[in-house]
Amino acid sequence: MCDPVTVVTLGSIAAGAYGSYKEQEAYNKAADYNAQVAQENIELVDYQKGRVESLGRRKEAQTSQAASSATSQARAALAGSGVDVSGSLPGVIGSYNRSQANADILAIRQNVDEDIRALNVQRSSYKAQRETLLTSKVNPWESALLSVAKSSVALRAASSAGGGKG
Repeated sequence: MCDPVTVVTLGSIAAGAYGSYKEQEAYNKAADYNAQVAQENIELVDYQKGRVESLGRRKEAQTSQAASSATSQARAALAGSGVDVSGSLPGVIGSYNRSQANADILAIRQNVDEDIRALNVQRSSYKAQRETLLTSKVNPWESALLSVAKSSVALRAASSAGGGKG
């Protein structure tokens, strides 16, 4: 028959191994959940990048159209007041409106590029977070076996220290 101390010690080792298994299992579930959240954040950032690019293109088109419209309105106003619109003056007005529009379009593109860069940094951060979470997972059985091994080493060390005194 086994001595009661040995039974209690083995029970303690088994309970520790089980606890270690369950702890690692819970950690892995949390890592999976958080990795899924990071993946959804990546998808959200990709969506936001598409929206930023789309809105930027739309603003560029509106700015270009507004410049053309302003030129047409100026030309119509000049023609209405009797000025010959086939000369150079309407061309100067059109060039000015186009220059302003090009400057505005350049500013829009710079803002879009800046927003895209910021979103790319966010995306990289979420991707790294996801990869770290997925690679940090450990098989729960490995964790349980490690717990048993640690307990066994501690038990041998204690029995050696106790046996050396007697």
